[in-house]
Amino acid sequence: MASLEVQGLDATLKALKNLNPTKEEMVSILTKAANPLWQAMKQKCPIDEGNLQIKIVIQDKSEGNDVMIGVGIFDPETAKYAIYQEFGTGKYATGPGGSRAKKIPWLWKVESAKWAAIFGIEIGESILWYGNHPHPFVRPAWDEQLENIKGLIQSGAAKVIKLRGAA
Repeated sequence: MASLEVQGLDATLKALKNLNPTKEEMVSILTKAANPLWQAMKQKCPIDEGNLQIKIVIQDKSEGNDVMIGVGIFDPETAKYAIYQEFGTGKYATGPGGSRAKKIPWLWKVESAKWAAIFGIEIGESILWYGNHPHPFVRPAWDEQLENIKGLIQSGAAKVIKLRGAA
C-alpha cells in the first residue's frame, strides 16, 4: 500500500520532538491515532469471503530511531488483489497507470464454485471479462479520518508535553 504522511502538525511535532519522547511514547501516540483509520478501512472494505477485511492491520514499521506506524494490508498475497479492489481492473481501472490488462476484454477462467454459480457455468470454464469496477476503501477512509488522526496525534503529543513540562 502507498505511504501517507500527516501534515499540518509541524508546531506540535516540533515541540514534541524537542522533549525527546521515548520510542514507546511515540509508538503509543501513533498507534492510537491509527486506530480510527484501521476501523474505517475495515468498515469500508468490500467483503466477499472476508479475507481482505481480516488482513487490514496496524503494524509497527519502525526502523532504528525512526518511528513509523502503518495501517493497511501488508500480507503480499492479499495485497496482490487489494489494489484491484481499490482501483478496479480492465476498462474500469482508475489507479496510477490505468489498466494493466494486455487485452480488453479477456477470457477469465472461473476456478471457484461461487463464481461458477454466479455466471451459471462449470468450474474451469471461461467467460469474457471486461474488468471489475473499483471499490475504494483506503482513500475514502483516509479522507474521512484525517482530521481525527491529526487530533489524536495532537492530543497524544499534548499529554507528553504536559508530562514533561510538569516535571
